[in-house]
Amino acid sequence: MSEIERQKEFKLGFPIEYKGEPIDTLTLRRPKMSDVKKLSASKKDALTASSETVASLAGKPVELIDELDPEDYAPMQMWTQEVLGKLSPE
Repeated sequence: MSEIERQKEFKLGFPIEYKGEPIDTLTLRRPKMSDVKKLSASKKDALTASSETVASLAGKPVELIDELDPEDYAPMQMWTQEVLGKLSPE
């Protein structure tokens, strides 16, 4: 099993502007147990729970994550699922 980084930077192929701030990269941190508990307790659909988790790990509001191009979001979701393993909402 490969070692997973403590955080990972994602360069956006389709940069966005959020509240006047240009965003061309997002860095996600590894989840804490509080993140795992929140995700496990979520009654939301898998996509909503996943985007909220990505937002939390990026330290950004979910509204910013909602503005991402799906091609930029997918690698973040995959990395999050890899880190969380079987606790992923999928």
